[in-house]
Amino acid sequence: MNSLLHQHRQHQHSAANSAAGTIAVTLHNQHMESLTTNTQPLPINNPTNSMNSSSNFIRRFIFMLISLFIIISIIFSIAWIILKPQPAHFILNSLTVSNFTLSDSQQTSGKYVIQFTVTNPNKKINLYFQNFSISVKYRKTCLSKTWVASRALLLEKLNQTSMSADLDSNSTPICCVKKDDHDLKELGQNLINGVINLKVEMVVSTIFRAGKWLSMERSIFVSCKNLRVIFLPSNKLVGKLTNSSSRENCRSIIL
Repeated sequence: MNSLLHQHRQHQHSAANSAAGTIAVTLHNQHMESLTTNTQPLPINNPTNSMNSSSNFIRRFIFMLISLFIIISIIFSIAWIILKPQPAHFILNSLTVSNFTLSDSQQTSGKYVIQFTVTNPNKKINLYFQNFSISVKYRKTCLSKTWVASRALLLEKLNQTSMSADLDSNSTPICCVKKDDHDLKELGQNLINGVINLKVEMVVSTIFRAGKWLSMERSIFVSCKNLRVIFLPSNKLVGKLTNSSSRENCRSIIL
């Protein structure tokens, strides 16, 4: 009986020791897991990520600027389409030629005085003329050419003004290079008869401005053809424009 009781106690003691060992192992494993978790390396900021963020910001900023520029350009284009800018209307009132000669070597010389009226046909746009390039031609041959600066002459909407230009082929600042021998021979024959048909061409640098912010710079090309100049029999060196139809022979377009 005593032997059985002793064996039962030994068995209980072994079971208790085994349970205590299991608990100790479990606590040890949990402690090791906690240490492993606590000893994980801290995250490190990657310089590449910062560079990518800066690069993305720059790309977005540039895209916004380009988009803004495109939108503003579209708005301005639509505004000009609505306003429909028109070139200034030019009327050549008089053309006087003096000291006109044609040498045997087919060299021309002379002075030209041109007077014309300029009208702004636009209802909402003012015109600012910056400079004029004016040439007198016989057919395709340039006889005289000059350049006139007007210092931003203002022509308000629906207004008109008078202007004049003096050209001297002997002292012109711009040389007429283009000459045609056939034209000069024909000019000499017509000059003997006392009548020549001239042509006046102009390129006018112009600013079209509507309000304070909307403006554009363009050139206006003006061509006045079939200008009949008659030289008096008493003075072959002086000729004047005679045909009143020349008032309708000037055409202007925006380049």
